[in-house]
Amino acid sequence: MSRLRASLTYANVTATLALFIALTGGTVYAAERLGSDDIARNAIDSRHVASNALGGKDIAEGTLNGVPVAGYERVEKVYELEPGILFLSAQCPRAKVAVSGGFRVYGPKVEVRMSELSSDRAYTVGLNNPSTNQNTEVTVSVVCVKG
Repeated sequence: MSRLRASLTYANVTATLALFIALTGGTVYAAERLGSDDIARNAIDSRHVASNALGGKDIAEGTLNGVPVAGYERVEKVYELEPGILFLSAQCPRAKVAVSGGFRVYGPKVEVRMSELSSDRAYTVGLNNPSTNQNTEVTVSVVCVKG
């Protein structure tokens, strides 16, 4: 303990404190003062960025030319409606998962009973078609991504 006190001189403490401030203060200065104008164009690439460190807000969509959007696929199925209550579905191919869906009715009004992702691969809409008019068509679609 007395050995430690002997090395705790005013000069040693001041020098250590100055070194600490210089090292940490310099990092803070760099983080606050360096902007995109201070970095050479194309100087930073994927090996300089940690995995999952960038999100959608960090990337300008216009720079993503030719990049597929998560491998999505839209599957549509067209139905000619008959009168009555019907459940109509569009299904993703194998190895793909349904993330969204929708439907469009062409023709006289129908009553929508339900509309949902009915499984991990399908979107289903339940309709009541009170009309005897056979010219009612429904397109059911599902958006699929790699599972």
